[in-house]
Parts: sequence; C-alpha cells; structure tokens
Amino acid sequence: MLLMRKKYKQLTSEQRYAYFQLIKTITFVRLNFIFQQFEKMGFSEQTHAL
Repeated sequence: MLLMRKKYKQLTSEQRYAYFQLIKTITFVRLNFIFQQFEKMGFSEQTHAL
C-alpha cells in the first residue's frame, strides 16, 4: 500500500486522471454486477422502488 502511494505521487496529472478513471470504471462494473445478482434473486421490485 505504501509503495502504491509513493508511485502515485510520482505520476503526472494526466496519469493520475487515467488511474482515477480506471478505479471509477472498476467500481461501477462491480456495483452493476452486484445489482444484477440482486435482480436475479428477485429484488428487482425493491431496487426500482428506490
């Protein structure tokens, strides 16, 4: 974790932005996958109510 932080500080702003976008995309895909699993289990009515 410390190594990651050291590397992150060495990145340029463009690289930082790309890194951030990558993390955002991965998080979004994970959340999407979780919601799909819930819908398969029959929680679709509740999720649409929110």
